[in-house]
Amino acid sequence: MDSPFLYKLAVVAPLVALLIYLINFSNILARFVSGSTLKKYRKLLNVYLVTISIVLLNYSFLVDNLNHYKLAFVDFSRISPSSPISIPVLINNYTGYDFHGYGFKSRDRRNLRIPPTLEAQLMSLCEDIEIQSHLEVTPKTVFEQDLHSIRQLISTMREEYPMVKYCFLGEKNPVSSEEEEQDEHEYTEEDDLIEHENFIPLTEDEIITRKWWVFGGSSVWLAKYKVHLMVSRVIYSRVGVKSKPTISLGYVQLFDRNWNELQNYRLNVNNNGRRLSLNFPMILKVPIYARNRYMGPEDPRILVRNFKNSQGEDDQEPIVVFNMVNKDIEDKRGMHVFKPFSDEDSNFLLLRVANSEVKGVEKNWVPFFDSVDQQTHIGFVYNLDPLLVVKCSLSDGICNKIFVTEEIDNNTVGSMRGGTNLVEIPQKFFPKNMRIDTLDRQYWLGFPRSHNDECGCVSTAYRPHFLIFSKNMNNDFFQIEYVSSLMDFNIDVLPWNTEANNICDGGISVLIPNSIAYWDFLTEDQANENEAKLCGDTACIKDDYMGITFSEADSNVIVLHVRGFYKNILKILANNIDYIDEGDDRTRISEKNMFLNECAVGDAKGYCQAIGNTTNPFP
Repeated sequence: MDSPFLYKLAVVAPLVALLIYLINFSNILARFVSGSTLKKYRKLLNVYLVTISIVLLNYSFLVDNLNHYKLAFVDFSRISPSSPISIPVLINNYTGYDFHGYGFKSRDRRNLRIPPTLEAQLMSLCEDIEIQSHLEVTPKTVFEQDLHSIRQLISTMREEYPMVKYCFLGEKNPVSSEEEEQDEHEYTEEDDLIEHENFIPLTEDEIITRKWWVFGGSSVWLAKYKVHLMVSRVIYSRVGVKSKPTISLGYVQLFDRNWNELQNYRLNVNNNGRRLSLNFPMILKVPIYARNRYMGPEDPRILVRNFKNSQGEDDQEPIVVFNMVNKDIEDKRGMHVFKPFSDEDSNFLLLRVANSEVKGVEKNWVPFFDSVDQQTHIGFVYNLDPLLVVKCSLSDGICNKIFVTEEIDNNTVGSMRGGTNLVEIPQKFFPKNMRIDTLDRQYWLGFPRSHNDECGCVSTAYRPHFLIFSKNMNNDFFQIEYVSSLMDFNIDVLPWNTEANNICDGGISVLIPNSIAYWDFLTEDQANENEAKLCGDTACIKDDYMGITFSEADSNVIVLHVRGFYKNILKILANNIDYIDEGDDRTRISEKNMFLNECAVGDAKGYCQAIGNTTNPFP
């Protein structure tokens, strides 16, 4: 019997007992009726009271245990032991979420043509290719991170990973942000010994509150090990400003399939035929270039690589992607890869685009694996608009441009960028009888995010979009198939100032998608001809479940679970028309991608009006 029901029973039982006493043993009723009538009323009231109490308690019991009844309709034999779909995911409290997006998708629009000038008729044409969709989402779950324990873990690594000393320098001395900007020298232990007049040292709690943060959690499901592996960004700022970190570190945790953290957990992994034993939670020992500030990996993203190991066996490993300042590229910010399951001689790569000048800042590359060549390479959507895709070697980090719609300069940054990893949509689950070009196309899905200025009552809002991305396997041409408007998945986003009462305080509203933590399917046998419409080569899809991690206001890590993306993807891709039918293919793709991005980002006005009307304080 569930605890909530017992609590209610503990409250209701004394109340019922009190009412029974008042009805049967007090003179309250005798004031209004007497004699045989009093006896009759007492009997009726007792019956009513007991009946109502039983009905209410039974209803409460049913409501409290509704999720358990849901399990009776789940065929657990169809759920693989290595699946991330767990009982907490299945019985969670799902509510409806409606959204819309844009894609060239139906037979009756063959005559639709993109106008020479996108501004002309933009609104009417966006409406013409708009697609309405519906999902079911759970409330967000916040990962409660213990910064005291994280700081203690980092403190124990001073000998094996000397760079962590920068997490403790300047803790006792006051330094303003302005002073640090003017002071370019590397802060050292000697600086820490300088005594400042009238300075009152901070307590450990004050240090944690003012100078440490953890957010940006990106997670993957490792089916081989049956664990969720999450990497988050831990920040220490000597000046106590989150946006001006002294050093960032990658903090790695393991969770079981029910999202319970595995503390002090040892995982044995295969490293080129040798066993490597890793203890979690742990800090990624990334080679960091010592400087005054902005040290270490930022914006970590993680994805899982499926490959053949040196023994010829199927294997898995997490790949962490991040940006970091590196002295090997003249103190510029570059993209890097770190492989936690490899030894220190082969776990770190600086990525460089071949035959290209290194930009001052490289970031927001969207990572993905192509099942065709993930044994040796990792792909990135370098830029969404205009579209630029690169493929990078996992052995030397050299990246080659494999699809370019138009050359971009070093300052080109689209309004839509970054976000989560892309996940390939398994072709085996596409229904056989739907007109989707599965034989010559690969599809991926992901969640980039957009930067929206003057959005309602805030000066800047960051929100995710749902994206479907494809590759024509005949000519290796990539294109965007679909992009949604701004999404929030029913999340009441925390204000930038986390002590504020509503979203309008602080001037910025930030909801950053960090990862597709998992995506898996509940399957069932083909029961009738109608259900065959959702049957692929191996099974019929009953439901699909996806976990997405986010950060709100650069201050936390949350996960929510989503049900129903699969049917929406089929709806979007059904009767898909390839509009590369005239002129130069790359030019046509560029026009189409730009048009979809314009529709999605231009649609922000309606969303931002809703933000502008936000007056309710957050709970």
